[in-house]
Amino acid sequence: MKQRMSLLLEHNVISQIAFDATMRAVGILMIEWNVKEDSEQFQMAMTHFARAIDRVLQSNPIVEGLDSEILKEMQDDDVFSDIVSMNNQLCSASGVPEMPETEISFLLSNLYAIKLSVS
Repeated sequence: MKQRMSLLLEHNVISQIAFDATMRAVGILMIEWNVKEDSEQFQMAMTHFARAIDRVLQSNPIVEGLDSEILKEMQDDDVFSDIVSMNNQLCSASGVPEMPETEISFLLSNLYAIKLSVS
């Protein structure tokens, strides 16, 4: 994962701030959810996380969030409280003062997919 994020940083796709925050998030998820670093879902989620951080820091977050029906489906799942808790932990560790709901909806979706893959 570090190699992937380093490549994105090297090519100015993500900032140093996003890189550092994402590496913290990677560590948290690997320890707390036992996520494997080579998981394609995990790599995609962390890439989105890094890009979301940069969009927010540049005051350019995505405008439309996740489809409300998909979000509702996740909210109805028993693991959703774990997803929200982890999202809060990762966002807090990112150093981003406030993540917009539109970005959060996609972060939750990525975390949901990861959680299902490790359960």
